[in-house]
Amino acid sequence: MPTVGVMDHLLAVSVALLSLAGAWTGRPGARANPEAPRVMVSSEKRSFYLATSANLWILGGAAVGVWLLRGRSLADLGFRSPDWTPAAAIAVVVFLMWLAADTGRELSASRFERTRHRWQAGTPFMPANRTELGHYSVLAISAGFAEEIVYRGFVISYLSAFVGVTWPGIGIAVAIPAAFFGLLHLYQGLRGVLGAGVGALAWGVVFVETGSLWPPVFLHASVDFGMGLAGLRLLGQSSHD
Repeated sequence: MPTVGVMDHLLAVSVALLSLAGAWTGRPGARANPEAPRVMVSSEKRSFYLATSANLWILGGAAVGVWLLRGRSLADLGFRSPDWTPAAAIAVVVFLMWLAADTGRELSASRFERTRHRWQAGTPFMPANRTELGHYSVLAISAGFAEEIVYRGFVISYLSAFVGVTWPGIGIAVAIPAAFFGLLHLYQGLRGVLGAGVGALAWGVVFVETGSLWPPVFLHASVDFGMGLAGLRLLGQSSHD
């Protein structure tokens, strides 16, 4: 990244504060009975998907706006064709293997009811039927694009201006936004923090290695959509308007 300026600092601080605020308000202790199942009807879910998607695009748009106002190209932000490396491919394969194993374990017969209860308590907004899945897909795509623009494209580039492009520096630049991204998912409990953090680390490695946001965007949106499919199985009962 070229020399950072005031707008870069303000955006970076805003992302950090928004992440911490999201973690604080979403923490299980913020709810009176965090273990109790919660119910959201379809109309509430649609409103949640649209409102959250709008907020994500505003944040992503702010990152792109700051980037362009500083005279940088979108290609430098990551909007270019990926240059695949063995490290990037390994990161994708390892992450997908971990995700498949973790998902299989959580949906296994021995853990299914426990997982269902956790989702009902922590993520009641997940789709429970195909109509809701269609609306949820807007959120999955929005998160894939906007969060990768901010947490990978902007923040990693921003931090690299301070820690350098040595391997230790790159490791720090990838790990810090991954930690904040994980904390943002505290509403899902510690498992949510761990899962989001692992995903963010993998997507950060892929971004750094390929120089492109497209693979992380595709992976992120695909994982989120896959979570929606899991929601159909776990929460698959009729939702009422």
